[in-house]
Amino acid sequence: VELTGYAPLSGDRNTVGSQTRLSYNMNGRPLEIIESITARHPPHEFSAKYETSGMVNQETNRFAEIGPESTFWQYESEFVFTNWIMKLVGMFMSSAFRDQSWRYMNLFKQFVESEYDQRR
Repeated sequence: VELTGYAPLSGDRNTVGSQTRLSYNMNGRPLEIIESITARHPPHEFSAKYETSGMVNQETNRFAEIGPESTFWQYESEFVFTNWIMKLVGMFMSSAFRDQSWRYMNLFKQFVESEYDQRR
């Protein structure tokens, strides 16, 4: 998955209520997702709704310091399928959505930890 475009649509960038069009290349296929920020309380919480054809994904990320070099990350994600094709995909491929979320979580963790290591 490669991010190929980022276009603000409404609201002040990175504020609650703002919307952004995110364009991706997913294995040679274009995908557009609309991100709507629903909560932003740095450094404790970031939540957003992601909408694309046939699917809405609500994500909530909460962070809490548990030590001088440790953070607890609570991640919640709910997929809602809005057409019958995606409902069938969701029924038969629910593990694929879970696995993809896990991969993205690990990529984010690696990014944060590498940024932290570079600042030391």
